[in-house]
Amino acid sequence: MEEQAKPTAERKPGRGFWGYVYWAGAILILYFLSLGPFVMMEEKGVWKNRRPPLLDSLYFPLGWAYMNTPLQKPIGMYLHLWCPQRFANNGDMK
Repeated sequence: MEEQAKPTAERKPGRGFWGYVYWAGAILILYFLSLGPFVMMEEKGVWKNRRPPLLDSLYFPLGWAYMNTPLQKPIGMYLHLWCPQRFANNGDMK
């Protein structure tokens, strides 16, 4: 009589630590890149006189980083691409 093979537990390959680091980094990059369209829409008056409070809370960390850290120049230069009438070529506010 033949013996039946014991079922082995199939192991799914896990994402691992680096998979989570990769996706966290991708989300942070997309978050930063979304600041440009936000500033452009604000400049064009999409929200008239009142923008949603959630957006203020969402983009507060990037605004703080622009005003209080050495990242002011790179952030401002990126924002110049989206809103040249508000940000100078060197990253300063006009």
